[in-house]
Amino acid sequence: MIDRNRFPLPPSRSQDLDKQAQRSGCRGFGAVLGAALIGFLPSCGRTSSESLEAPVPGISVTLAGVEIRSAEGAPFPLSAQTADGHLFRLEQPASRALAGNAAVLDTFAGVGAVDCVYASALRAPEHSIAAARGTSFDHVQLVTKFDTENVIGLAPDLALVHGWQPIEQKVQWRRTGLALIELPDVTSFEDTVEALDLVARLTGRTETFAEARRELIERAQRLRERSRGAGQSALSYTNSGTGGWVAGRGTTVQAVFDLVGLKNAGANWTGHSQVEIEEVLQLDPDWLILSPAPGEDESRTYEFLRSEPRMQSLRALKEERFLRVDGTLWASNSHHILDAAAVLDEQLGE
Repeated sequence: MIDRNRFPLPPSRSQDLDKQAQRSGCRGFGAVLGAALIGFLPSCGRTSSESLEAPVPGISVTLAGVEIRSAEGAPFPLSAQTADGHLFRLEQPASRALAGNAAVLDTFAGVGAVDCVYASALRAPEHSIAAARGTSFDHVQLVTKFDTENVIGLAPDLALVHGWQPIEQKVQWRRTGLALIELPDVTSFEDTVEALDLVARLTGRTETFAEARRELIERAQRLRERSRGAGQSALSYTNSGTGGWVAGRGTTVQAVFDLVGLKNAGANWTGHSQVEIEEVLQLDPDWLILSPAPGEDESRTYEFLRSEPRMQSLRALKEERFLRVDGTLWASNSHHILDAAAVLDEQLGE
C-alpha cells in the first residue's frame, strides 16, 4: 500500500484520474482504483485496444515496436501506439516513469533521463550497470510488488517493462489509462539504439540521445571492423550442476557475438535452451564464456566443467580457452551489450 502522505499524487495526475472516472460514470480516484482491483467493470473499464485519446496528426516513426506521432517541429504532444494496439498520449515529457527492471533503468540513464524515473522494481538498482558505475537512483521509490494498487498509488505517467516479465496486472494497468510499454528483448545492437531513441522521445531528451547515439555507433563500428573473433566459435554455456543451458539465436548473447565476429556455437537453438552434455561435446567450441555472478570469484559453470569427467575432452577446457565477462554485464538487455562485446574484443586481442 502506498502512503499518500509520503508520496503525494501530483495534482495534474489526480485531476486526470478524476476526469477519467467522471467520463466513465464513476466518482473520484477511489472508484478508478476499485474498478482496477476487481478487474473489469463495464461502467468504468476500457479494453487495452480502446484509445483514450485520438492520435496526434503529424510525423510518424516506429521504435522498438511503438509507433510515435508528433507534429513537425514540436516533440509534444505526442501519441504512441504499441504493437498490441495500446494507444496513449503524452502532452508533455514523461517525468514520473516506472522502470520495470534494471535494463529499463540503464536505458533511462543512457539518455540522461534518470530524473524522469520515479519508481522501479525493488531489486532493479542492484542489477543496474549504470548504478554500479556511479549513477544514483536514491530518489527512486522501490516497488516490492507490481500489484495494481501499488502501481496506481504511485501514479506514474509512463511504465516500461519487458515482455518476459510475468506481470499479470498489465491489462488492468492499461484500463486505468496508464501508458504502458513492453519493450522487446534485445537481439541486436540496433535494438538497443531504438530503445534509447524511444525513451529519449518520451522524456524529451532527444539532444542527449543524439550525442549518445553517435558514440555508440562509432564504438560498434570499431568492434565490427576489428572482428577479432572471426573464424572462431564460442558458446555461452551455464551449468551449476543441475542442468546445462546454452544461448542460441535471438538472444543478447548472439548480438554480442555478432559485434566481435564470433560464430555462436549454440545457433542451432533459438533463445535459451537446455542441452545435454553430449550435445555440448559435439559442438566443441573454440571458446567457452564464463560469467561469474556478482560476489563470485569464479563461475559455477567453471567448477562444474572441471569436476565433470565427461567434459574433460572439450578443447576449450583442455586449453583453458575461456572468455570471462562479469555476470551482470553478460546478462544486460540494454545498450551495455556493447560493453560486454568490448570485454570479449580485448581478450580476443591478447
